[in-house]
Amino acid sequence: MRDKKIEVSDEYPVDVFVVQLGREAKKKCFKLLFDLQNAGIGAESSIDKGSMSAQLKIANRLKVSYAVIIGQKEAYSDTVILKDMNSGCQEIYPQDKIVRELEKRVGRLRK
Repeated sequence: MRDKKIEVSDEYPVDVFVVQLGREAKKKCFKLLFDLQNAGIGAESSIDKGSMSAQLKIANRLKVSYAVIIGQKEAYSDTVILKDMNSGCQEIYPQDKIVRELEKRVGRLRK
């Protein structure tokens, strides 16, 4: 793309990176990515066996505002950890409330 001088549009910015650790977390990650993208929230993930640290490095490179972390514990308890990538603050949310919370937060960023 660089050789052909093709530019990538910023129309669909990535605001959220979903970090997943473990088999059950990976399943929850796919559904969350689908739900976030359907809500108009730019979301990405690295669906592989990378460590949390490696996945958070990718999130930093993408300059996302939030990371949603789903480990095995969170997958079984139907919760997620929401990390503000700027402040480092982390909060626990029910999985069924995280999309709505991110809609509010990302909406504030874009205003």
